[in-house]
This record gives sequence, structure tokens and C-alpha cells, in this order.
Amino acid sequence: ITSSLQLIRTALAENDDTLPLPKLVDIAIRSSQKLYRLIDSLLDVGRLETGEAGLIWQPIDPAQLVREAVEQIQPMIISHRQRLTVNMPSNLPPVEADEDMILRVLTNLLDNAIKFNSSDGQITLDVSLQETGRPDEDQPQQAPAAELLFSVSDTGPGIPPEFQQRIFERFARLETTAGVKGSGLGLTFCKLAVEAHKGRIWIESEVGKGSTFHFTLPLKHDESRTTSIDS
Repeated sequence: ITSSLQLIRTALAENDDTLPLPKLVDIAIRSSQKLYRLIDSLLDVGRLETGEAGLIWQPIDPAQLVREAVEQIQPMIISHRQRLTVNMPSNLPPVEADEDMILRVLTNLLDNAIKFNSSDGQITLDVSLQETGRPDEDQPQQAPAAELLFSVSDTGPGIPPEFQQRIFERFARLETTAGVKGSGLGLTFCKLAVEAHKGRIWIESEVGKGSTFHFTLPLKHDESRTTSIDS
């Protein structure tokens, strides 16, 4: 940012029309936006870690959630010449969650799948409903608890086993297929956000075959299990 602005200042002071001012301005803008996103991610991660995220619980239609996520990442899919397949039943029940936060989790995982995928690769998003266990013995009339399972798969190079153990840690970074490293905060945010919803997140990956990130969301927000994270 600083070097671009200094060149712009020099060009203006010396009336130098040989420097590509529009390009330098674009570089400064992109760098500023990248820095803003990094600061924003740091703040979000910090709020989740300290239980001050202020989650807004509401019923969410899984189909609408997926549509919004796909709309956001569609330009990247096209520019990377990749393919996206969505497998999801049409009758999934609503899930109680913070819509903005879970939308960001889903788009982060899809964004990563695109960046780390092979050229002309395939991305698959699977959404399904699964039971988590039997009802409590003291309340046999209660239906078994249920959760939504989201799975984002790619056909990229895969992730070495030794790195899978720490991939959700803060600032753990992999190099994309284009040779670019991320901030190392996206997956940390995903982990903290999912766990704030009492869900789980994990990875399955095989070198040379691709990776799949899974996360679950309980259908119902259990007040008795809530900490100060949504106070």
C-alpha cells in the first residue's frame, strides 16, 4: 500500500505521466481491502474465542443458505473453470443458527475448495439430515436429536496427514494451487463458529485425491447448553 501511494504522490508532484496511476491506485485499493479483511478476521476470531460473538439465533432454510453461498462463489467457479455439484434433499427442516455466521462458514469452505482445487476440478457440496442418537430414557416420547451435515469436497492435491492435525489452528497456512497463501484464519473462524453452534468440524483428505471438509449443525438451539457466546 505504502509503496503504491508513494509512487502516486511522486507522479503527481512531478507531473510524471509515465507512471500507470490507475494501476497503482488499484493495487493500493486491493491491498487495503486485503488488510481490512485480515483485521476483520482477527476481530471475529477473537470475539469467538472470548465468547463475545453475540450470535443471533433464528430458523434458517438450508436450501436458501446453500443458494446464497453458491451465488457468492459462482464467479470464482467460472473464473477457475471448475464445476460445482450440489446434492441436497428438497425437504430438509430448518436449522436454528446465526445465518450470517453459518453462511460465512459455508462460503469459506467453498472458497478454499476452489483455491486449492486442481485446474478444471470438481467441487461437490452435500447436505443431509442425520440423527445424533436416541431420545432421553426419561422422555421416551421425544424424537431423537437430529443435525444437518454439510460436506464440501474437491479433487485437488489433498493435504498431508501431518498438516491435517493443525489445519484449524490460527495462522496454519497451505499454499494454493496458484502458489498463493491465505491468511491462515479462515478455517480457524470456521471451527470456532461451528463449535459456537455446538456442532463439529473435521477434514478427510488423501494426498493426490482431494479433500472433504465436514461440519454439523444441531437442528435445535439448546439454551441449556449455551454459554456466554450468545449473550
